[in-house]
Amino acid sequence: MIVLGYNGFSHAATYFDAYMGRRGRDRNRLIGHDAAAAIFKDGVLVAAAEEERFNRIKKTSTFPKNAIDYCLRACGVTLADVNYIAFPWDYTDAMMSEIFGQMFHGPGTLEEKFQRFNDLRNLYANLIAPSRVVEDFNRSLKADVGLEQFVFVPHHLAHVMTGFFASGMEESAFLITDGRAELLSSIMGTIDRNDYTIWPESSVGLANSLGILYANVTRYLGFTPNSDEYKVMALSSFVQDPPEYDYERVIELLPDGKYRLRVENNAGNILAYYRFYEDFFGPRSDENDKNVAYFIQTLTERAIAHQIKTLEQKSNCTNLILDGGVALNCVNNSKVLANSRFEDVHVGFAANDCGVTIGAAFYPFYQEKVFADTQVITPYLGPCYSDQDIVRALEAQSDRLRFKELPEERLLEIVTDELMSKKVVGWFQGNMEYGPRALGNRSILANPAFDDMKDFLNMKVKYREAFRPFAGVLIESEVHTYFEMGKKQTSPYMTFVFPVKPAFRDKIPGAIHMDGTSRLQTVAYAQNPKLYKLLKVFGDKAEVPCLVNTSFNVQGEPIVCSPVDAVNCFLNSGIDVLVMGNFLVYKQPATLE
Repeated sequence: MIVLGYNGFSHAATYFDAYMGRRGRDRNRLIGHDAAAAIFKDGVLVAAAEEERFNRIKKTSTFPKNAIDYCLRACGVTLADVNYIAFPWDYTDAMMSEIFGQMFHGPGTLEEKFQRFNDLRNLYANLIAPSRVVEDFNRSLKADVGLEQFVFVPHHLAHVMTGFFASGMEESAFLITDGRAELLSSIMGTIDRNDYTIWPESSVGLANSLGILYANVTRYLGFTPNSDEYKVMALSSFVQDPPEYDYERVIELLPDGKYRLRVENNAGNILAYYRFYEDFFGPRSDENDKNVAYFIQTLTERAIAHQIKTLEQKSNCTNLILDGGVALNCVNNSKVLANSRFEDVHVGFAANDCGVTIGAAFYPFYQEKVFADTQVITPYLGPCYSDQDIVRALEAQSDRLRFKELPEERLLEIVTDELMSKKVVGWFQGNMEYGPRALGNRSILANPAFDDMKDFLNMKVKYREAFRPFAGVLIESEVHTYFEMGKKQTSPYMTFVFPVKPAFRDKIPGAIHMDGTSRLQTVAYAQNPKLYKLLKVFGDKAEVPCLVNTSFNVQGEPIVCSPVDAVNCFLNSGIDVLVMGNFLVYKQPATLE
């Protein structure tokens, strides 16, 4: 059995522009964002890719034609060979009736309710009705697939399936929290290989969405919602002496792990948020912005901790899965890990909405109990390019570049010497990663031993805010020497932060946030052989065998996908050295021996 999963709508951005007045990246943030595709064959995840990497529009919500084409090629099949098309949204008649009922019994004047009804009717008719989804698919791919071939998976259930698959399919409790699904913003329950249970008494509706609240704070602070929440998380740690806030003015914790927001939580009414924040915090300033970030981060941690208590009490599981957009909050993830009774907390490499394509495509196999136990779970699911592809991209810019192919051993020695001499390296290898983190195949690497490396990377390479921290990458077997890992033995996906042991904090300042932690990636040989070997060679010369690992892109652009993308980013940024495969690349007028 072959199942293709995808997320995205060909007219989503156009619709949100025309009907809701959304502009710029806002047009991609409401539904269908993180457009992507994934394909399974006989229970094995063969390939997955995000559309933004191909069309170069960050967080795109468009129909993922390029990603689907790639997945079919990687699987060696055509669309005619696919048994089912899985879609991670399920707007059934019963679901729509319930949404309409809540809308008319909710707050607001009758005129406002009619306007919301009209907006939802247009959304359904233009985008989300099952018949429209099938039409969009067939029109975009020039196909003739029938409705009976589609599997519509509720959005949060797709997140559950993603987390369960990526965690190794062990019995687990789960907590899914994001901006919105069809009717809810958060669910919890338990799952094993036989069945799953969602506790309706613990589900949180859209009106109390923690993800939407965090997104609106992100906007209030001048960042892009549904994209830049990690900036708010980073900014929150700069508050040294936090004020005593009245959190109960904003959130009420209820039985069964539920909560209720006491502020208007309509994603479309931005001004209501602005008025509340200025009343609550005072006029915006650099200091107040930090306080606002601290407040929303702390409120999020309190709400999640409240939900975790219910999971601890009602389940006998020793493992916990966190998934959905809020699970990208690695600071909160680490606190859940440290403070709960769960022996392990799993956050996968694609907890955001690109991941639901995996979950939706896995769902038919879960239903049939088809599990490929020998499969290695890996994020390296995207396109891989040949040496010929690399040479063509380099030769196209031969008037601006110098390059040479080297034996791997010699290449790693030169790259290590460059890193030791404070050079920044673009690192392009193998299959592109899936998910929001660069994990060593589309990365920018640097030596964290230099005090000013963080500032240099932010200013001259990434062109982004000075307060933004960088992640460290370290060989898995050596991580406990340098970091306090707590319950964790590994951290392959950069989804947790860990304190650096005090004796080493002044050795790798470039990979440490101001609170003494790092969003760490651990690497084993089987996971990423070439990055592992580079870390071994680098470790022979450095005091701490740790590198800075950040995504191979600049502010506002998706992570690079192809050799052409990598060359363009290299030429238009402060990266000093580019490594693609075994090719060592410099900008002119550098010379190569």
